[in-house]
Amino acid sequence: MKDYTKKQKILIILGVSLFILIGSGLTYAALTWSSGNINIGLTSGCFEINYTPGGAINNANVEVMDESTLINGSKFTITDGIALTYANIGIKSTCTIEGYGSLYLNVTNLSNAFSTGSSKGSLKYAILNNTSSVSTPSVTNLKGQSFDIVNAGSITATGITKIFTKQLTTTQDKYLIVFYIDNSLVGNDVIGSTFAGTISADAKQLVDTPDYCFPATYDTSNMTAEIIGYNCYENNNDGYEPITDAIKIPSYIRGVKDINVKSNPTEEAKKDCATYLPMLASGSELSITSEQAETICNGGSVNGITLEALTSQYKEQLKNSFFLNIGMYDITYDDNTKYKVTSTYGGANDVDFLASIGADIVVLPNTLTTIGSSTFYESSFNHIIIPSSVTTIASAALFGPRNLRTIYNKTGQSFDWCSILTGSNTCSIDTSDGGVTGVVTLDDNRYIVITN
Repeated sequence: MKDYTKKQKILIILGVSLFILIGSGLTYAALTWSSGNINIGLTSGCFEINYTPGGAINNANVEVMDESTLINGSKFTITDGIALTYANIGIKSTCTIEGYGSLYLNVTNLSNAFSTGSSKGSLKYAILNNTSSVSTPSVTNLKGQSFDIVNAGSITATGITKIFTKQLTTTQDKYLIVFYIDNSLVGNDVIGSTFAGTISADAKQLVDTPDYCFPATYDTSNMTAEIIGYNCYENNNDGYEPITDAIKIPSYIRGVKDINVKSNPTEEAKKDCATYLPMLASGSELSITSEQAETICNGGSVNGITLEALTSQYKEQLKNSFFLNIGMYDITYDDNTKYKVTSTYGGANDVDFLASIGADIVVLPNTLTTIGSSTFYESSFNHIIIPSSVTTIASAALFGPRNLRTIYNKTGQSFDWCSILTGSNTCSIDTSDGGVTGVVTLDDNRYIVITN
């Protein structure tokens, strides 16, 4: 491949967004323009987001770079030849509610070289944790300084892409957004290529996800619960409204007061019932074949055994079983009895309905101490917040989330992230603190950033 390093310059035009969608519901907020940089102050009740983007990058000369001169482990070093802007986000200091904010890249123009050509994937961005005291960051006044990477990726298409999401605090968080061209991925078509776009932000209130979304098993001796799945996914068998934006797993969850067989379960629920009923029956020293289970789950009777009869006889056991949540039962919850959530089920890949969490961000409760193996198998969330209460994360605990990009490790502890993410050591991690933070590279060249 021809060496373009520091010889060819690419034109990048990066502006700021014209509006921001924010707050509870669909509330548009007007902008407040001031001299110098653009300060956008947005208010929706108590939920106030202060978003300060940097000035537009217009006609910036961005050089083709050797990535190894920019990135060392989880650090990015500012140098000539890159483009840089910044954004600061946080919530009003007097607010007690929780929220999370996102940064977006809206690509309005992209040369074919970067989208379909031989240079596809070479145009890259990185979000950096800005720890400098500089009020108006630029390449010039930050040159030679290194910052932690909190997210990174390639730009290969026009349109809006969410490039960062974070739970907000009352202390405004500062970020740098940098763009560069990776020399190892460029082709001849990179010469004369252009890119243009804007940076925007939004923020939303983080509210508790209803506890009925989380099937659980209970330990009545110490009043603790173990989350074994997620019910509020798209097209779920129980008819629950899907929740796919932000999922906040509750610290306490209600027990089950009563259950009754549904009069009209879905066909998918019947199939799940037929699949798992033989396994459930064997645990109660009953022998039910797959064919018999299909008959029973479709409302029939086998040797006088019906699902209603089994439910009546084994109701107390069913209240504490995964089988309760396959869509065959109407459930009444006990509002007067709550269990502290301390762990997640360690075998989610064995039951298909446990693999359906699809969201932007998942927030684990501060009562949680243990995350079991394959808890989020084949889920599709983008970011997860692990609270300081967690002391144990099993191998393959985060194996499978296809879109996972950021893990917020609030524990202050180091973990074997390769094992947690893959169930083995078939990945690499760059870290300077033993695994508290870092950047994990998976076999498919996907980056997952571990940050605090």
